[in-house]
Amino acid sequence: MNPPLVLVPLALEWVVIASIIAPLWYGFFTKRPRLGIASWFLLFLSSGIALVAALFVAVWSVAYNFENLEKHSESLVLTIVYSLAPWILLAMAGVALNLINLRVELVVQNFKQLMAVPVLPGKHLRTFQGVTVEVVEIESVFAIALNRPKKILISRGALTELSVAEFEAVLWHEYGHLAARHNALKRLAKMVALLAGFIRASKVMSHEIERLCEVAADNYAMKRVDPLVLKSARAKFQ
Repeated sequence: MNPPLVLVPLALEWVVIASIIAPLWYGFFTKRPRLGIASWFLLFLSSGIALVAALFVAVWSVAYNFENLEKHSESLVLTIVYSLAPWILLAMAGVALNLINLRVELVVQNFKQLMAVPVLPGKHLRTFQGVTVEVVEIESVFAIALNRPKKILISRGALTELSVAEFEAVLWHEYGHLAARHNALKRLAKMVALLAGFIRASKVMSHEIERLCEVAADNYAMKRVDPLVLKSARAKFQ
């Protein structure tokens, strides 16, 4: 069976197209964050499969052509051409990706980096929807949901700044993260960005997944609290 060489340019074309699409998608799914999260992961999953398929066919082509070379020594030139063709296409795709990466880098640099919050031991405050809420003795305003163990950490500074209604809204927002397993999705997005670091669009995806998770948690909370109260609470976390 001949290796399907036509698959190589098609697969590489999809990888390049996906890299071009990614920056254009930023902010597109704000009104439908769940659909956006699924679409981003599907885009990069399909790109990964396409890249692996292209590499597989390229290796298969080399092995197949050199096997035939032993049987038909007169076809040396054709064997070399067919063997090198997929690798030339891969090299061209690499150049195209690098050019796209230069443009995407400008988008990545404009993203706001989320400040990492240290996971410190907290004091038990209350239970919310079966989840432990703990207070961390930090003056800055922050709240974060943790999966293992499942709990919500909120700073002493946030308790000072928030009204009772705003505090309830924040808890619903953080519980929305837990209910939708957003932490796992964020870790997966960061893993993709790490493994596919040569494609700068993967960084765009990681940041966008972070943002969409926040939008989804806001939507979850707004079904249970006054949207204006949630907006007021959010303003104090800037």
